[in-house]
Amino acid sequence: MFLALLPFLVLELVLVALDVADPSSADDPLSGFSQSGRLFELDQRDEVYRTATARGLFFGDQEFAAEKPEDGFRVFCLGGSTVRGRPFTTESSFTRWLDLELADRSEGRTIEAVNCGGLSYASYRLRPIVAEVLRYRPDLIVVATGHNEFLEDRSYRGLKDRNAALAWLEDRAMSSRTVTLCRRWLQSGESEKPSEEGPEEVQARLDDQRGFASYYRDAAWQDAVVSQYVESLNAMIAACRRAEVPLVLVRLGSNLRDCPPFKSEHRGGITTEELATWQAAMDAGVQATDERRLEQALAAFLEAEGVDDQFALVAWRIARTLDRLGRPEEAATAYLRARDLDVCPLRMISRLDESLQQVASQSGTPLVDAAGAIQADSDDGLPGSDWYVDHVHPTLRGHQRIAELLVEEIGRGGWLELSAAATAARVRINRRRHFRRLGPVFFSNGARRVEWLENWARRHRLDAEVQPVSWIEFARAGIRAMDFRQWEDAWKAYAQALAACPDVVPAAATVLRHARWLFEQGRTGDASDLVDRLGELPEAEQGAVASIWSRAALVLAVESGDRDQAERTLARYSRLIKATASSPDTTGWGRVMPDVLDRARRLTGSDP
Repeated sequence: MFLALLPFLVLELVLVALDVADPSSADDPLSGFSQSGRLFELDQRDEVYRTATARGLFFGDQEFAAEKPEDGFRVFCLGGSTVRGRPFTTESSFTRWLDLELADRSEGRTIEAVNCGGLSYASYRLRPIVAEVLRYRPDLIVVATGHNEFLEDRSYRGLKDRNAALAWLEDRAMSSRTVTLCRRWLQSGESEKPSEEGPEEVQARLDDQRGFASYYRDAAWQDAVVSQYVESLNAMIAACRRAEVPLVLVRLGSNLRDCPPFKSEHRGGITTEELATWQAAMDAGVQATDERRLEQALAAFLEAEGVDDQFALVAWRIARTLDRLGRPEEAATAYLRARDLDVCPLRMISRLDESLQQVASQSGTPLVDAAGAIQADSDDGLPGSDWYVDHVHPTLRGHQRIAELLVEEIGRGGWLELSAAATAARVRINRRRHFRRLGPVFFSNGARRVEWLENWARRHRLDAEVQPVSWIEFARAGIRAMDFRQWEDAWKAYAQALAACPDVVPAAATVLRHARWLFEQGRTGDASDLVDRLGELPEAEQGAVASIWSRAALVLAVESGDRDQAERTLARYSRLIKATASSPDTTGWGRVMPDVLDRARRLTGSDP
């Protein structure tokens, strides 16, 4: 046996001597389930820790100094693809916005906010990462997890359930240079290093034999997943307490309003006759919805629910209809029920959410309620595509909001001495500079990735469920398109919102409010384009629309230092802006720059 293995041993030693086929520079065939690999590796030349190349596809590229600076404040943010920043990059995740704001409010300190968000990573896979990063002298650990618990248990069951001896042998084999070299030969047509933008992202785990077919209603399985989630949270909290490192949990939210359940399943024991009655009621409800007879549609869907109250899509259609009827509180209950009945739960269900809050409360661990904050800032308290670009991933505005909440928690915890909150203007400037650094393809790459995500989750099967009908639904579709800078799609949706609204003023105010969101994000150019396009409509020339539009136009002119535009806007609208200064501020532009008239006059040199 030794003689038979000797050639492989010699080959391995030769490869080591020549530094060929280093496993750390290849993609990870075990999808991060290796028991021997670390997330960060020391680069002795630069004296920095960098994300191991084998983990780069899942985590992106991060680095931090091997020797923590004396004035350093080091925070590690752990979680799944939300922490990773999907569908965009780590450079626009809440970890990066946290880094920027902490640096701005802690003069004399070196801030290192390190992103440890892994694609599809569930809580139990974060436990060894917590153990690893505790070696790097962190000042704070942030854990935001809960969306991937059911995804991983189905997609990676074969890897998770490996025999311990087999797992050990596989890990050692995949860590050898000989096996790595063979893998490269077999994959010679592929890139040696996974690209941030490369085709590896397209792998649709839900499309193989372990995909949708592996999801079915299983109460015992769900109980086990929830129990494992609680165990993982408690283990991470305990590890941090032993190391005397503070840990903050983040309560993540999800898209309730514009995301149907991924898979529905009938209750057990339903008869053929009951199924026929159920189908007839569903068909009647769909027809009534198409004809805008919403009360009749609701009655039909409720009839179907009476036959089978376990089919998630029924709850979703009831919620959507209640929403369109202007009954948001009832709709919220139905939306949550639809999410929790989803047989393929790719969003954090209520049991996990409640478990997270209970663990935080019982252990005395700080909990940043991002889900609650976003819900409070959503129309009717129902977050949709105005806050989430898909089923769970926040918009850019959503990531910035999570970062703001974390900064507030860090200040309350006393873990870092912070100066007074920066002015809104300075925050905008810092964000604008960062967007410029992201480059011209940042938005288009994000749009491509979300398309891959939707293909991965087979969203095309549910396209009909989310087609906009009301003007506010068209408006939400517009802001989603703007998040990817898909300008023509965005304006088409906004134009449909303006046309569908019986009174153009609420729709115009909503468009202007969306433009303000872009402005506050640091995307001044996109905000200006949207306001300019709205200003081309005849309705913007007079009346209530003119009063709200003109203030936004003047703020943008002052912000950009456009003297000519400011002069034209003042000449035409200054009296109107002044006369409506005390009116209800439905767009928020008045709060952005309350002294806009004075600033505009100083810019143009005009008399008060």
